[in-house]
Amino acid sequence: NCHQISGVQVQEARTDSRVAYTYVGLFGYTTGVLQDVVYQMPDTLAVTSAGSSVTRYVGGLVGYNGGTITNCAAYNVQLKAEGYQYSTLYLGGLVGRNAGAIRRSAAEGAAITANTSLSNAFAGGLVGINENVGSVDQCYAVGKVSANRGRYGEVYACGFAGRSEG
Repeated sequence: NCHQISGVQVQEARTDSRVAYTYVGLFGYTTGVLQDVVYQMPDTLAVTSAGSSVTRYVGGLVGYNGGTITNCAAYNVQLKAEGYQYSTLYLGGLVGRNAGAIRRSAAEGAAITANTSLSNAFAGGLVGINENVGSVDQCYAVGKVSANRGRYGEVYACGFAGRSEG
């Protein structure tokens, strides 16, 4: 019983410039259970996020996960984020930042790019960062991950997890 979603365009919501956090993904922020969800991103669309002094959680399926993701996938993931002046970017083919559990899930065909200047970036094919309370089990990612740092800041980029603390 898989629930496939395709043809849905995901964009960053343009909010008040004083907002310190943005959550971008088919599901921006989750604390519950996502199970058997497959998201096929449109071929011609890249999710783009840019700005300064903000923390961005950007994922092909979920921006920030504090719940449980089981047997889910994101395909044809195209993510690009830019951070300037004290921003932090979390980009992942499936999940931007994981503080929950991800099981038997995947991200395929990913092209993930983070560009920073005076900012930090965590970019990964499956998850941007897996926190110390997070877990990832029986998952995989296929695609290209790149990160560029203009000046200062920490940049982590890897094909699976930009950084894993768990």
